Amino acid sequence: MQAVILAAGDGGRLAPLTLFTPKPLVKVLGRPMLDYTVEALERAGVKDVIIVTGYKSWRIKEYLLNEAPYKAEIILAHNPEYEKGNALSLLASHGYIRSYPFILTMADHLLSPELISEAIRQSRSGGNFLAVDFDPEPQIVEEATKVWVDGEGRIRAVGKDLPQFNGVDTGLFILSEEIFSAIKCVVKGKGDCELSDALNYLIKHGSGLRACDVSGCFWMDVDTFEDLRWAEIRLIREARNARRDYIPALKPEVFKAFGPYPRPNTSHSQFYKFLKLSHRAWGRNRFPKRPKLIGWDFDPDSLSNGRG
Repeated sequence: MQAVILAAGDGGRLAPLTLFTPKPLVKVLGRPMLDYTVEALERAGVKDVIIVTGYKSWRIKEYLLNEAPYKAEIILAHNPEYEKGNALSLLASHGYIRSYPFILTMADHLLSPELISEAIRQSRSGGNFLAVDFDPEPQIVEEATKVWVDGEGRIRAVGKDLPQFNGVDTGLFILSEEIFSAIKCVVKGKGDCELSDALNYLIKHGSGLRACDVSGCFWMDVDTFEDLRWAEIRLIREARNARRDYIPALKPEVFKAFGPYPRPNTSHSQFYKFLKLSHRAWGRNRFPKRPKLIGWDFDPDSLSNGRG
């Protein structure tokens, strides 16, 4: 089974960290978020991964070529319209998918291999599936995408602001080729498409969407600085549990250094101080801007060589 990772967004809510670094390379406990996603897929048996980039895609390309420790075959696809809805990033991967169904997830979602394996097991009957947590941690409910699931396991609605819901979207999907038809239909009607739009189209006009119950499995969506801190706390908590072996970067001496809660990243506060003093001295309009990169030639096939 192939997997598609959406890694195209600009991560605006993590600025200023994302002014110079794409969100998938923002570090959690010293490792890029992308590492957790790819390695969880590898441990679940996935050996063929498509990464869709957009914002600062050359940085991700450099990381994959020079630093990434992945064993899976990596194909890099590019979405030039990454500022639009995230379903267009999924659409950019269409030509690289060789078999169906496929796994879809996001570079800013930390997932455990057991969550991925459980979703694969429950989706063997065929169709379109979303991994749903019916008992999420209270801290993540407000920002999470909500879902309403009926008594037969069929998802009736997906969205951030559902008035009624009984589960949350963990960011892992197992989808058929039908999802691309749904995206194209939505784009034809409104010129843009969020993933939730395409999923609701499947629910209303297609074969539907079913829930995989992954309650109790580890997952985390990282969108804000508060999410970063909470992700580090939860990762340490998971790694302390002897049953977890999918966080190889954390060793016993790390726990002693971090204590019960992770130490704050001092570089963050220093950077904020730098920005504040700069604005004070020269004013917002005179703050130096980075030069634009012109004429960068991107070849997505150059990374399909098995190393990334």
